[in-house]
Amino acid sequence: MKLYEDDYIRTKDGIIDKVIIEYNGECNSPNCNRKHVSCEHNYYDEDTIIKSSPNIIDLIEIGDIIITKHPAIEKEYIEPINDETTLELLKKCFEEKSLKLISILTKEQFEQMKYKIN
Repeated sequence: MKLYEDDYIRTKDGIIDKVIIEYNGECNSPNCNRKHVSCEHNYYDEDTIIKSSPNIIDLIEIGDIIITKHPAIEKEYIEPINDETTLELLKKCFEEKSLKLISILTKEQFEQMKYKIN
């Protein structure tokens, strides 16, 4: 796996983070024999990473919830990603800069944090 500095990664647990040191399949520390990636918020084992991209928008999946802001209106919106059509439409809006991404709650994070009644 080749990861570049400033790429974004998504783990099996739904964590999204930003790579801070280029990764060539081995740890950058000479005293480490593990295969983990150095990111802004943590280190992640290579085998836990399921996706990577220089564009964070590419890591959004169906089931995630995102918060967006329209640049002209300055109002935040909660957008659940329920299907492929919604996902593609939102990606197009981000490419055209008609929406700004504020935050992502991945489906895995939601499952871990939710409280079920019954």
